[in-house]
Amino acid sequence: MKFDVTALKGGYGKHMVIHDVSFSVEKGQMTYVLGANGCGKTTLFKIIIGYKERMAGQISVDGCDISKLTKREMAGIVAYIPQQHVPAFNYSVKDVVVMGRAAHLPPFGVPGKADFDLVDQSLNILGIEGLADIEYTRISGGQQQLVLIARAICQQAKMIVMDEPLQSLDFVNQDMVTRTLRKLVRKGYSIIISTHTAIHNYDKQDKALLMNKTGGAAFGDIEEILTKEAIARAYGMPIETMMGEDGSGGKHLLCVPIHE
Repeated sequence: MKFDVTALKGGYGKHMVIHDVSFSVEKGQMTYVLGANGCGKTTLFKIIIGYKERMAGQISVDGCDISKLTKREMAGIVAYIPQQHVPAFNYSVKDVVVMGRAAHLPPFGVPGKADFDLVDQSLNILGIEGLADIEYTRISGGQQQLVLIARAICQQAKMIVMDEPLQSLDFVNQDMVTRTLRKLVRKGYSIIISTHTAIHNYDKQDKALLMNKTGGAAFGDIEEILTKEAIARAYGMPIETMMGEDGSGGKHLLCVPIHE
């Protein structure tokens, strides 16, 4: 699967937030999206998942414009995990995961055995089958993120879009989530993830989309796009970037504001 975004423009009413954004996502690729608050990251995500209409530009999957796809077809292509997820009721983990089947059910349909079999498979892939009957609100923030990823897998989407999934997580939970995402990439999933401060254990095929405050964006290889000069311009303040490898060969990038 190849997901292409070309010369995208979008916003709210007459207020345009995104002016000219282009990038592509290949099968089994991780794409990191960075940019200051208000630059349009969440707006971009809502447009590419088909939740919000674009003003101009093209979004296509394997050459087919997403406007020609049904909601069920889109559900099989992309799943969205928002910044925060607070369920209206205290569902069990398996009930949260089975919600990923909603787009595949008929109106007023009820999940059946085949749907719950997919729930079990999704939890097993992530190694969290032991959480199935626990109340979602009683597990840790990192475990909640894994449950939402399991829901996306249960949806049978080929691409997962995540809006700042590591926000407010400690090191243990961040590692739990990032290891899981890397595992999914190796299985052929495409991941788009927004972040602010760090990119951990990235591979050479991973890409970066750096959005600026004027609605544009630069796209390409991480080490070419995320230079300290480019990030400083995007955020409008001095920022130091530190790249390095750990003892296991993992490559990391850290962005740190500096005071002059």
